[in-house]
Amino acid sequence: MLPRTETIIAAARLRREVGNPPGKSGSAGDAINWETILANPPSDDLYFVTADSDYSSPVDPARFNEFLLAEWMGATSKSLYYYTQLSRFFKEKFPTIQLADEVEKDLLAQALLASGSFAETHRLVGKLSQYSAFTPTQAALIAEAATTNDQVGSIASDSDVRALLRRIVTKYASHLGPRSLKILRDFYGIAEQE
Repeated sequence: MLPRTETIIAAARLRREVGNPPGKSGSAGDAINWETILANPPSDDLYFVTADSDYSSPVDPARFNEFLLAEWMGATSKSLYYYTQLSRFFKEKFPTIQLADEVEKDLLAQALLASGSFAETHRLVGKLSQYSAFTPTQAALIAEAATTNDQVGSIASDSDVRALLRRIVTKYASHLGPRSLKILRDFYGIAEQE
């Protein structure tokens, strides 16, 4: 834990009073955190991961705030790398780690299982279709969604839903429950090769 001295707290108060980023009006938390980092720059490059818009550029939210970057460059010679998503950080810095993508796919598969509308189903299928592979559990959840949720099963013949389900049957048939596999093959007519 980095020390938060009276000097840091005073600098954060001044930052807030003059309206400099980061932080929201009336709150000093982000300002204290930033002043703490500036007062204790790391010995290596800084990888800054946050979805907090107080640190992003008002012109381009995907970039770090220019004012803060100038302060960083005045405090240290180390680089600052900014990420708004933990999954992007993992993809770039640790490409062999699949944790972020796996969590996202788990959540999407579970959301598909609980989908309450056709529009939501299409949105979730679109996101799931961007992935080339699934874990056996994720594939089973997707198949279960098609066979137990009417909001998914009723539109299984729509091209996007059908394409995803065909991939699931083709690649993961051995991981699907026999009931789900039978329904997908017999009732929906989804075969491994179409």
